Amino acid sequence: MKITKEETVTLLKQNDKFAIICHSEPDGDTLGSGYALCRALQKLGKRAKVICEDKIPSNYGFFKSIIVDDDFNPEYVVSADLADESLLGEFEETYGGKIDLSIDHHISNTDYAKNTLFEAAAATAEIIYELIKLLKVEIDCEIAKSLYAGIATDTGCFRFSNTTKQSHLIAAELMNFDFNLGELNFSLFEFKSKRRIMIETAMIKRLEYYFNGKVVVTSLSKTILDMAKGEDISGISSIPRRIEGVELSITFKEQEPNIWKVSMRSNTYVNVQNICAAFDGGGHAKAAGCRIKGIFEECRDNILSEVEKHL
Repeated sequence: MKITKEETVTLLKQNDKFAIICHSEPDGDTLGSGYALCRALQKLGKRAKVICEDKIPSNYGFFKSIIVDDDFNPEYVVSADLADESLLGEFEETYGGKIDLSIDHHISNTDYAKNTLFEAAAATAEIIYELIKLLKVEIDCEIAKSLYAGIATDTGCFRFSNTTKQSHLIAAELMNFDFNLGELNFSLFEFKSKRRIMIETAMIKRLEYYFNGKVVVTSLSKTILDMAKGEDISGISSIPRRIEGVELSITFKEQEPNIWKVSMRSNTYVNVQNICAAFDGGGHAKAAGCRIKGIFEECRDNILSEVEKHL
């Protein structure tokens, strides 16, 4: 059931023991949203913890010091920035069908939770910012840093087309708090591990161009991905779309033999959410994904056949 921010605040006030779930392969928005909300609830005297299937990437390590660790059995489960339960990863077996509240900005949200707060914001962190205001929790430096990280990463450091005036206004307010902005932005956008360089090299070697160079396809095998950590592949799908003349990039990541996670990024009018929907996926107009089974060549050709309908 879709609910308002005011109704969401009522639910948060009525409950006391929260598990806040981030999606698998966590990015800055799901982590920033989850940790900011968790700290806000803890400041209200409630028990709350953040959980995620995957290890937090090292460049997001600062999140760990933002909240007080607490071990308890949660009574109310909240998901932050999850469009679908499949993004729970292995936690789907535990929490599937048991999520009480979804707070999300993905238009492809499948209404899997008992209650859903959806707004078409640039980042879920923007929605969390509004909720914290309505909860009348005083934003401190740690909450500000978390929310800034969420907004900045999901807008590509305010470069992506989803960036709005509201994104800048919220970020400007958050920058009034005493955290090192340059250091944070370096951690979010500049830092690369040696493994990350290896993966980028493998990705570039696999580039294939279609439709007169408007579409680029690349793939990463399970062998390569197994050599990396989750943090090493964060944001990797955005790299091919930066190539001159490319309107749409498609990155295949092999999860298991012949099982591929497909990530699409659009630079123009092409709505990749609609393309991914044909394969039971979803996301945003400019960034979406799906899963597909089969040998790479067949999967690639099936995806390209659908892409052609939208060019």
